[in-house]
Amino acid sequence: MDIASFDSVIFTCASADGIIHAFINLLREQWPIVLMDVELIDAKEERLQISSSTECLSIIGGERHSIICFYRDEQMKQHFKHVGISLDSSNEGPFCLHIRKRRKILFELAAVNELTSSEDRIGVPEPYPAILCSPALLEITLVSPGNPTQDPFSQRIFSLVLSCV
Repeated sequence: MDIASFDSVIFTCASADGIIHAFINLLREQWPIVLMDVELIDAKEERLQISSSTECLSIIGGERHSIICFYRDEQMKQHFKHVGISLDSSNEGPFCLHIRKRRKILFELAAVNELTSSEDRIGVPEPYPAILCSPALLEITLVSPGNPTQDPFSQRIFSLVLSCV
């Protein structure tokens, strides 16, 4: 099977619980009966699998690495089991969020593109190199069926995630 999924990474200081609950509420406006599979991985790499329970989301966050897969319905879940993260005949598809807390961050950024800023600036600067330092950040990776800049469904899901951070 060819891997056709696309990873989009977002770093934030927001809480995992708040993001996940807000995201699920927005997703339910489009998929009223959203199904979820949740995998929690602790520091010892021990895995806990939980299937399709909103209540289980209360244990996401903290020091666990969480993987949440989302499906519109049982048919999409079966699609995922057979062909992975890809678009189905309705041009929608399953997708996953990988959420983990990163500590002692020191990233070298090759080109910072300032999309928004609360500063009063005239114009947007050209991309520039930078160093990002932080004691902790939340890393959210959206694994979608396509590149959000090219696929309308993946763009819609990416925009939902961004609106929650």
